[in-house]
Amino acid sequence: MLTITITPIEFDGKLYYTVEQFAALTKLSQKTIYLLAREGNRIRPLKSVVFDKKLRILASEFTNYPFMGDGRFPFKKAYKFNEDGTKRELTEEEVSHELAR
Repeated sequence: MLTITITPIEFDGKLYYTVEQFAALTKLSQKTIYLLAREGNRIRPLKSVVFDKKLRILASEFTNYPFMGDGRFPFKKAYKFNEDGTKRELTEEEVSHELAR
């Protein structure tokens, strides 16, 4: 098994991932990451900045961003990532809290 270390970039005292790195961590396409940063999902957009003419995603979004599942009831499939990269489904209460922000 091949193990790859993805190291965030520090800028202005905060850590960021490139779109490519964030896509690899989340197992989503780069196009999806760009769309989540620009338009967001039903809850909010990814927190990101542009520097060096490239979009960078705040590293803390890996565990803080409420991802939405596909399908008929996406709110029932909302999830966040744990530090180890595993998914944790959000309860209805957690989704309601995220929507209220």
